[in-house]
Amino acid sequence: MNIAHEIRLRPFGNGALPRVLSSAYEGVVSLRNFLYDNIAALSQEVGRPVISVGGVHAGGTGKTPMSLFVARQLVKQGYFVAFLSRGYGRARKEMVICKPGEPVSWSQVGDEPALLHEALPQSWLGICSSRRKSARDLCNLVPRNTMFILDDGFQHRQVKRTADIVCIPPDPFADSLIPAGTLREPLVNLKRANFICIIGSMQEKHACIRTREKLQLQFPGKGIFVLFQVPREWRKLGTGETSKILPFRSPLLLSGIARPDRFSMLLADMGIRPCASHFFDDHHVFTINEIEGLYGVQCDGIVTTEKDAFRLRTIKLVNGPDIWYLKIDVSFADGPSRESFFEHLNDLIQSYIPKRRYCT
Repeated sequence: MNIAHEIRLRPFGNGALPRVLSSAYEGVVSLRNFLYDNIAALSQEVGRPVISVGGVHAGGTGKTPMSLFVARQLVKQGYFVAFLSRGYGRARKEMVICKPGEPVSWSQVGDEPALLHEALPQSWLGICSSRRKSARDLCNLVPRNTMFILDDGFQHRQVKRTADIVCIPPDPFADSLIPAGTLREPLVNLKRANFICIIGSMQEKHACIRTREKLQLQFPGKGIFVLFQVPREWRKLGTGETSKILPFRSPLLLSGIARPDRFSMLLADMGIRPCASHFFDDHHVFTINEIEGLYGVQCDGIVTTEKDAFRLRTIKLVNGPDIWYLKIDVSFADGPSRESFFEHLNDLIQSYIPKRRYCT
């Protein structure tokens, strides 16, 4: 079992019991990583290059926009792309394979895979608790020059990867291990990564740079990059209408993501000051009563994240305020960093030679 994915609890704090539990958790994680590091058979090839985009923190580090960013670049280079995901929060439990252009709902595949597939409709999706199994099944369907992107995959070590991209927040050092904090494993394990991507808002620029400097001392020679979340456009829920500028000044902020404070900071960068905020747990399934209960708040409209929008689409709302969601991209802090990142990634892809082929 992938314990880092199964535990989705709010941090307990730094009391005696959470510290004891965190120590026990660290022991289990260390043993698991020791086994994977020393028993080669535990990690297996799946027949195509695998690029993992993951993290050492539970939620909210920019993994989904980073996966999409990398996938779009690979498509530009002439590759096909298949996303591999567990599909957390979906109603169906059996494996789901989605072909390019095939419509999907978040309840079938999960909100994050649905977002990825809609944003890149020429992509394939393999949704299964065993991503090794979905990868092998996809191998018989996808073209030869297909890249598998393992969504949230740093702890999913059953699949041997060609490249490991790890996304971390601007200040990862202040966190503790689960359950005292949100760390899935100690930061020292970043040594397994090929790329460490520090992702924050423009307000966090200096914190990102300081973190990069610290990590460069701790992991000399490692590819460490700073990226910023940047707004692309607003989109109206229900109609798909787009706008570069939010069409009202005093919105209510609604969200069910792991780190809503980061979305709040992005809104602040855009000069948007919500009149009120309502935050729910990550992957929260909204109900009509919850949303209609917000109608009495004196705000011009409702703003939310793109991931939340997928879960809101299935609710039949009437006579309520307009709901707009923000589409977000990530961007490297500078051009040379971007070039270095993709040059190294392409080198790893070109060096890929599977030890055992599961498809022709």
